[in-house]
Amino acid sequence: MSRKDRRKQPTHYNGQMQGYPGHSQADVGTTFRFGTGYLREGYFTLQDGKPYLRPEVIDTLAIDVAKLLGNRLILGRRRMKFSQLREFFQELRSLEVHLDYSHDFEAIKTKLGKLKGQVAYQVGREIVPEEFKLFIDRNIELAMRDEQSFRQGFVQHFTSVLAYFTYYHRDKE
Repeated sequence: MSRKDRRKQPTHYNGQMQGYPGHSQADVGTTFRFGTGYLREGYFTLQDGKPYLRPEVIDTLAIDVAKLLGNRLILGRRRMKFSQLREFFQELRSLEVHLDYSHDFEAIKTKLGKLKGQVAYQVGREIVPEEFKLFIDRNIELAMRDEQSFRQGFVQHFTSVLAYFTYYHRDKE
């Protein structure tokens, strides 16, 4: 038996049958939906006058977003594929690298606007779900505030969403 085959073998944990990577199918369910409450408080909280990334942005909220995007059907549409999510994440990371060299956040804001258009196009073609557009739209709205919101907010949040998406849905392509 190869490593890959062993990895996909169901395991027992706390008396329940669970599949790789250690969670049951029920674990990917979520009641989360994008709405006015999503990132209403932004990415940061102030403590002693300093902005700190809210822990839920890279933890529970990222988990909920990843679960929602990866569900089999979202309101009758196909779920997000890992390769699609990864493609948009790579685009975001390339913007971050561009910012490292150019130090021109205004140029990045223009490119973020283009990214919104690319996502809208993919939704219109029914390649990615509408919920991904809601995710991108809200995050770009917040990321355009300043460089810190872009780097430490949006990039960190998207990184966590991708990580949890991989954990919950990678083998479902």
